[in-house]
Amino acid sequence: MEVDIENTLSSLNRLRRTYLNAIDHDIDELKTIQNVRIIITSILFIGIIIWLYIYMRRNYKSQRRIKESESKYKGIFKNSPLGIFHYNSNSVITAFNEKFVEILGSKRELLLGLDMFQRLNDKKIVEAVRQSLSQGEGYYEDIYTSITSENRHLSKRTLKEFEMKKE
Repeated sequence: MEVDIENTLSSLNRLRRTYLNAIDHDIDELKTIQNVRIIITSILFIGIIIWLYIYMRRNYKSQRRIKESESKYKGIFKNSPLGIFHYNSNSVITAFNEKFVEILGSKRELLLGLDMFQRLNDKKIVEAVRQSLSQGEGYYEDIYTSITSENRHLSKRTLKEFEMKKE
């Protein structure tokens, strides 16, 4: 009986060591898996940070180029020796330069917000505005009489669809 107890204890010891080795092995595997997860997460995080940096840098450069272009356009618009005006899709004048006011012999407050479809008597210019809105470009050439000042002058206009955004 003593031999049986020793054999049983020996078997139990082997079983315990096998079990502990299996647990140690499982713990090592879990640690390895956990380390791999940490590495993958770190790589993904760094990748996202790099992508975000590149995106923000490109966006910043694009915004800077747009602002430079707008600034150049505004300088040309403001200082042009030609009268330039903008209107929206409803034919309402939304912006113009001082030369435009001077050519018409009018006042800013009379021109800003003027609905050309409703107020202009010259059917040719109204048609040119309609054409520019529907086809992207219209053309007008004739003696034009301003409705805000009665000035008459030869007018050649190429009307192009263009949207000017206000800041």
